[in-house]
Amino acid sequence: MGVTRDVISVQSSRTVMIMRGVPGLAMPAMDRDINPYPDTAVDFAKIVRAAGLEVEYEDADRSSRTYLAHNAADLWIPVIQVGVDLLVGMSAGLITNMIQRYLDRRKIDQTILHVEYRIVDSDGQVQAIKIDGRGPDVIGALSEFEGKQIERTRSRAVEARSEDEKSDPDHPLN
Repeated sequence: MGVTRDVISVQSSRTVMIMRGVPGLAMPAMDRDINPYPDTAVDFAKIVRAAGLEVEYEDADRSSRTYLAHNAADLWIPVIQVGVDLLVGMSAGLITNMIQRYLDRRKIDQTILHVEYRIVDSDGQVQAIKIDGRGPDVIGALSEFEGKQIERTRSRAVEARSEDEKSDPDHPLN
């Protein structure tokens, strides 16, 4: 297989990483080496770029990417990974807004979505959600997931500041 990126270190505050794999679809054992992207990845990347964000694929070499098309009413969103800084900077709604832009020409409440979404925190820990279901249900679950990750990140930042203050002998409360 082609060159792949170090998926954690490449995350910048403006990068959306499209990962190999098709959410909700187990690849047969003989096809595991291929591990394609869903055919929606290219259009989804265009929407992300139009929002002013950078897009990188797990496979850096375009010629090593394979795509899988589905002839179904369902929609397989590419596996998306972002750094938590991007999510916090956008105040949530990142993936849900992108999906809603993608589905602009379709009715979201009549679409079955398959999504895998990963958020990498500053320590390299990955929080992920894999969800399949009716559009409104999936959008709601993704919004809740993003909200929890933002709250978790903000709580960790407050705790870190508190620890810094406790260890600072010149802080007024010490």
